[in-house]
Formats: sequence, C-alpha cells, structure tokens
Amino acid sequence: MPEQPEKKDIPAEETSSSGDDEKREERRRNLEILDEIEEWKRLKGLATKPRIREVIDGEILRLQILQNEDQIVEKKKFNLEQRPVMIQVPPSPAPVKIASGSPTAPEVHFLPITSFAWDQTDTAVKVYVKLQNVQKVPKENISATFTTQSLDLEVKELEGKNYKLSFRRLSHPIDPKGSSYKAKKDMVVLTLQKAGRSWWYELPFKENKFASTPKMDSSGDPGASIMSLMKNLYEEGDDEMKRTIAKSWTESQQKKLAGESPFDDMAF
Repeated sequence: MPEQPEKKDIPAEETSSSGDDEKREERRRNLEILDEIEEWKRLKGLATKPRIREVIDGEILRLQILQNEDQIVEKKKFNLEQRPVMIQVPPSPAPVKIASGSPTAPEVHFLPITSFAWDQTDTAVKVYVKLQNVQKVPKENISATFTTQSLDLEVKELEGKNYKLSFRRLSHPIDPKGSSYKAKKDMVVLTLQKAGRSWWYELPFKENKFASTPKMDSSGDPGASIMSLMKNLYEEGDDEMKRTIAKSWTESQQKKLAGESPFDDMAF
C-alpha cells in the first residue's frame, strides 16, 4: 500500500499568535474608532449650525455601528434599513450658464448732430436733418422722443455709426402727440406741432440776458441806478455789448470833465 503523506500539525503557538494578532488589530481599530468618535464629539461641541450638528451625529452613529455597540443602536432606535446612515454633503451649485452675449447691453456712443435746417408755419415747425443713406437704416434703428419742451432724435448703426440730435429745451412748447418724424432719402424730417401760435425766432431755448436787469430806483440816486444798470449790462453782455458800454463810459467821463452832464447823449 502506498504510504500516506505525513500529516503535520500546526503548532499551537502559531495558532495562538495569529489569533492574538487579530485581537490586537481589532483593539487597535476599536481605539481608532473611539478616538474618531471623541474627535467628532469635540467638533459637535464647537458647531453652532443645526445642519452641521446633524451631520456630525450621523458620523458618530456610523462609527458606533462599526464598533458593534448594539446597545447604542437600540437606544437610538435607528433602523438601518429605513434610514441608512450617511454623511450629508452640501449639494453642488447648479452649473452657471454663460450667455453668448454680454449680460448687459453695451453702452451706445452717439455722434452729435450739429448741422440741420428748419422752417415753420403758424401751426408747426419742421426740422431737416441731413444724413447720407439714412433711408437704408432699419426702421427700428431710428427713433424720436418728444416732450412739451424737448426733442431727441437717435439714428443707430448708420454705416457703423450712431447719431443724435438733442434739444433739452425748445424755445416754445410743443404738442408731443401731434409731433412726428419721417426718414426720407438722405434726410430725417421732424415735425414739431406747436402748442400755440407763437412765431419762433430760435429753435433751442436761449435765455434772455436782460430779463433779470434791475429796474432803476426812482426813489434813490438816479446816477447810482444808471451805474448799476450799466454794470449788469456789462457783466451779462457779449463782447459787442461790452465794447459799446465801454465806449459810452469813456465818452461820459470826457463830457463830465468838460462840464457837461455825464449822462447826456449816453449810448446804450
């Protein structure tokens, strides 16, 4: 009969050593888990947000389950099948969609229109703005805004440029509803409906330089009143007015020295 292979028994010391290693490893893992639990508890004591504290509680419970502490699981009545323990992670922000264009419309720059013509009838004023090829511009690129005292004309993308005619204050009030504009060949015509029947001498408003001129004080010194009047006229007048006043002043001084009235034949 063939010889049976000799059976070698594993020494008891080796078996015992292996079991001890497993126990030591288990104890080491348990100690690590305990350390982690204590660390999480310490962090929980520092946390103030309820959601953060809830996350920490879940992590502590997960570690306790790993440690096979059945009594703690029973105490908390935690049903692992219905409520799996997991660390709550804040949701990722929704992807931001980047529009192909700029989020805000770019600022539009206009070239001021300084050359125009105008005429009038008893009921309306017409303004003629010459712009080469303006009839080729899309209708939506031409706009006019009328108020009782102002008008604004805008022409966009005319051969790559933008144009604007603006009067912040007209010389007389108009009727915005009755006013209009129309693009013709190489020209835009604005029709301003007059609010009254005044005859216009200026299109934009121009302040009357002499409207605030003080009246002579009949009860005071007439010479002082005239001097005050001349001073105001000189300060508010244009160059021609200043030359006229200076000439009159020189002549009056010469007459005064000659013994004549300083105000006789004084020119204003």
